Amino acid sequence: MPIFTDNNMPMNVCDLMNSEGNWDMNVIIKYIDNSSHNAINSVTINLCLHDRIRWKSTISRNLTTKSVYNFLNNLTIDKDESRFWKQIWNLNILPKVNMFCWKVVSNALALGKNMSKYVKDFKPYCLLCDSHDIEDEMHLFVNCLFSRNIWDAFELNNIYNYRGNQDITHWFKFWLNNKVFNGKHNLISSIIWSIWKFRNSVQFDKAVPNVHKLIDLVKVSHQKFNIPWDSKTSHDFVIAKMLHNDNPTDGRCTYDWFIHFDASFLEDDFSMGYAISILDKTGDRKQCRAGCSWASCPLEAEAKEGIEALRWVKDLNLNNCCIIKDCQTLMKLMKGGPEIQPWRS
Repeated sequence: MPIFTDNNMPMNVCDLMNSEGNWDMNVIIKYIDNSSHNAINSVTINLCLHDRIRWKSTISRNLTTKSVYNFLNNLTIDKDESRFWKQIWNLNILPKVNMFCWKVVSNALALGKNMSKYVKDFKPYCLLCDSHDIEDEMHLFVNCLFSRNIWDAFELNNIYNYRGNQDITHWFKFWLNNKVFNGKHNLISSIIWSIWKFRNSVQFDKAVPNVHKLIDLVKVSHQKFNIPWDSKTSHDFVIAKMLHNDNPTDGRCTYDWFIHFDASFLEDDFSMGYAISILDKTGDRKQCRAGCSWASCPLEAEAKEGIEALRWVKDLNLNNCCIIKDCQTLMKLMKGGPEIQPWRS
């Protein structure tokens, strides 16, 4: 992985070569992590040939449909991991909260710890408490004293007395699979979502951290959007009501389909993940899809998953659709707005 030490960092592969066409190990040692030195040095350079993308799963190194099929068949799928992601997507909550939980577990939130890596002089400390602890997922939702007061108010103090692996994924697995929290998954998800929204109001609207205010907000939100597990009719009615609230159309729903999508982006390796959810007018989730790719910036990641969502809608031959997205810049671009953005987006 590149180590950003100065403005002379090589930008192209050829910048890592000397005048004789061999790897310049002095440059590589300076800018590239030690774990990659041997791998780079083992690559034979042939200046007489153009660069080509090669496929490791065939002897000829050429990509074929058959080789992809065989490669996928030979993949070892972690059943526990697969079950965990199904639990996340099967939470009976607002689609945008579903996607938010996915982003939390994917470490894709713009928290202090992540932002301090990319924004100069950014303070990585928690905004809700005075502990001066680094703000990451485990601190904000589990260890923060402010957040613990919220859990206590709903008699969920067991959720932060977690003694397992201090990792947000393991914490999610803890409360999703613990019998103590059966029937409370909706409430827990609502609290996590509300803590995040309130944290953002402190960050961007200069709101003052107030435990009682957030408790009241959680109660109103959960009461408004709580969906009984044993009632399919109630599920359809409440989800439809939520869609009306999010998309006012003169008091009635005029769309046949609602397309929710979101993306995550990691600048460390330029990887991205996306999730798409398709609901009918009653709020019943009919289709759900997730995937991964590469992007050069967050907006390109949002744009790519937007294209993927539209392509999927077209393949399914869906008409009269409403697109629901929380990225205002992307929505303005889709509407033909005069936004000036990187050409790749």
